[in-house]
Amino acid sequence: MTRYFILTLGLFLGLLLGLWLWLVSANPAPVLQPFSVAIAPSQFLTGRLYLPADTTAPVPALLLCHGVNSSKDTLAPLAQALARRQIAAVVFDFGGYGQSYRRPNDLSANQQDANAVLQWMRQHPQIGALGVGGHSMGGITALELAKSNPALRTTILLSIIGPATPTLPHNLGWAVAFTKS
Repeated sequence: MTRYFILTLGLFLGLLLGLWLWLVSANPAPVLQPFSVAIAPSQFLTGRLYLPADTTAPVPALLLCHGVNSSKDTLAPLAQALARRQIAAVVFDFGGYGQSYRRPNDLSANQQDANAVLQWMRQHPQIGALGVGGHSMGGITALELAKSNPALRTTILLSIIGPATPTLPHNLGWAVAFTKS
């Protein structure tokens, strides 16, 4: 009886290990690329680009904007999850937050910061179609960015205040075919 128990336990543990190895290989860790964007002399935004592993062709990417009293680290788990699903993600610190340049909280300056990072993303060779997302204060910024950039393929807003309607921005919806050409 003990022999069968040990054999069954060994088989179960082997299957469990095989399942774990399959899951890890199916969703490899994303490639992390820190970056900085100059806003003005001595004023830099800091951020991180999360790319899907083993990617050479351009992939869709989402710019993620953090909320008030937060930083790029807050949205890092979401960025990692997106990259594991073949969508690059960029997180950054608005001016006055995290490791970026110092300034008072200002929604119009947040818009300028997000536009600067969006321009950086457009220049990156591994980034294709672009979208924007945000939480709280970052949601307001994402909403305004989507309104002023019709080329953005999708907009994701998490817990925002602001004037969003079913038709404005044009790419805000319950389900958007983000990777569809």
